[in-house]
Amino acid sequence: SPNLNTNVSSSPLLISSYNDGGISLFDIEGSSNPVLSFEKVPNSGIIFSLAVHPTMPIVISAHQDRHIRLWDINTGLFTLLYLYFDNIM
Repeated sequence: SPNLNTNVSSSPLLISSYNDGGISLFDIEGSSNPVLSFEKVPNSGIIFSLAVHPTMPIVISAHQDRHIRLWDINTGLFTLLYLYFDNIM
């Protein structure tokens, strides 16, 4: 069975990305400090898009280096990488 999102706070959460490729998770009812900062990937560039899986503890990010990364929302650790090809001849 899938690993359901059981370790994440039951409070409303906000996920944010930064121009340096960083990702942070905030509890919007708590402190202004992040509850979790995700590990940074060197030279990945700007994050163009973030998505959170509706039932599994996964965050998906699309980076300037043309990679799509999957992250564990409970640990902030990188779990899987996809390379996006554009303009294939």
